[in-house]
Amino acid sequence: AEKIALESVGHFKDDPTARRYHVDLVRRRGDIKVAEEVLKKYIADDSKEYELQFMLAGLYAGSKRPDEAGAVLEKIIKDDGVKKNGLMARDELAKYYLSKNDITKAEQLVNEVLKESPQDNDALILRGNMALAKKDYTLAISDLRAALRNQPNQASLLRQLAKAHEGNGEKELAKQTYQTALTAEPQDISLYLEYTAFLMNTGDTAQAIKTLDAALTIAPTDRRILEAQFNVYLSKKDGKAALQVAEKIKATGTEKDKGAGYYAVGLAYQLQADHKGAKTNFAKALELEPASPQLLTAYARNLMAMKQTDEAIRFLKDKTTKNPKNAAAHNLLGEIYLSQKQLENAGKSFAAAQQALPEWSIPYRNQALAHLQGNQLEAAIKVYQHGYEQTKGDATLGYALASLYEQINRSDDAIKQFEFLLEKSPDSDMVRNNLAMMLVTYRTDANSLDKAKQLIEPLRKTIDPNYQDTIGWVLYKKGEVKESIPYLQKAAEKTTTPVIRYHLGMALYSSGDKPAAKPHLEAAIKSPQPFKGIEEAKETLKQIGG
Repeated sequence: AEKIALESVGHFKDDPTARRYHVDLVRRRGDIKVAEEVLKKYIADDSKEYELQFMLAGLYAGSKRPDEAGAVLEKIIKDDGVKKNGLMARDELAKYYLSKNDITKAEQLVNEVLKESPQDNDALILRGNMALAKKDYTLAISDLRAALRNQPNQASLLRQLAKAHEGNGEKELAKQTYQTALTAEPQDISLYLEYTAFLMNTGDTAQAIKTLDAALTIAPTDRRILEAQFNVYLSKKDGKAALQVAEKIKATGTEKDKGAGYYAVGLAYQLQADHKGAKTNFAKALELEPASPQLLTAYARNLMAMKQTDEAIRFLKDKTTKNPKNAAAHNLLGEIYLSQKQLENAGKSFAAAQQALPEWSIPYRNQALAHLQGNQLEAAIKVYQHGYEQTKGDATLGYALASLYEQINRSDDAIKQFEFLLEKSPDSDMVRNNLAMMLVTYRTDANSLDKAKQLIEPLRKTIDPNYQDTIGWVLYKKGEVKESIPYLQKAAEKTTTPVIRYHLGMALYSSGDKPAAKPHLEAAIKSPQPFKGIEEAKETLKQIGG
């Protein structure tokens, strides 16, 4: 076939099809080096044959040489400018920069394409996906819908559009879009699983079960579907249904998978308060996977649920004696001692877990909790600090340290800790939110208020009530009272948290609407939950006459 293709190249020198077919045959044989040499020769013969250059870029990308692929695409752009091939190369090069996480260059290339060709499908999809990653759901929806006009049954696009609708708080539209995607790709198991996760997030358990039942008609023994179904029944606390599915999980897969099956059966028994049945199955799972920290944890905690504390301690001590590097066993032993208020023994076990696995955050957190139980604040702080260092900035330890600082009225240290977290994770909405709230709660200087306002800007389109509350409170503290009220009202509609009611009450009061402010302030101070600002809420109620 290659010989005939090469003869065709000689006969049809002006027809690029023969050259492309020859290269394709060489590439299909798997000889990448020869395919590269042939491509380079043909490209040298005709530098305007762009399809061959795209083939070369694809060859490099497929053989994990992305930088060389990028260089080929750069040359096409340089030679063809903003003509058809130059725009196609920009789309492909944007994907290359996205793979390197260089969003700025990718956006620049996509915008260049859309300036010349506003309906370019690849560019619309790329911009839509980038907007989705940045949580700019409005732009993502607009671009993905535009791309779908030309390919309305493209399941991958429909999936992304569903995510954008979900992020934008449009749950019904997201649901409809997922259903359209399933109609387009009814055999795609991963799509069923993704739709199930969405349904569980929205609390539609009944539809999640129906979706997984439909998936099982396509692949009755697919462990992914069975495990998802099992997790749904666990969330429903339906032990009997979970046990039926768990037995199916146990019956599928290879011998290596049996441990997971016994573990699932054990969890199902545990859900029915049958701790003896759970113990039997967890033990069988441990026989198959003796090094599994998950199974070790399940077995030990089940013994505690059976009030067999001494047996649990003996079991874990045996594990640590046989393997002093078993961090999970040391940590679990420490947790048992902590529950028994044996703080010294707990501390030793947590320290042993840290020594065995220094990069694991949980033993540091637990040791800090042990110190806090013993009212040793400084010791707890040192453990958090040491753990944060050892784990190279673990976020959970960073948050715990910041929260402890706030609890003991060291607000400046708490703010500094959140600034460290923001430096490590500049795109984290949670860090932005918490730092902004700390700044306006504990500081009144203009620089702090300005910084808080900058921090909340990327959160403006959020539907999270806690973030909406922060945005509103920052605007209120900045003196932008009227603008703050809609955010605080949206937050108060979704939660009865007293601090949010206090924030809304203060904003309404400052806007001059005292009658509307009164019930919110009353609800805030009646709550047994303490919050910073309760004295101001009481004083303001007095001013209103409450």
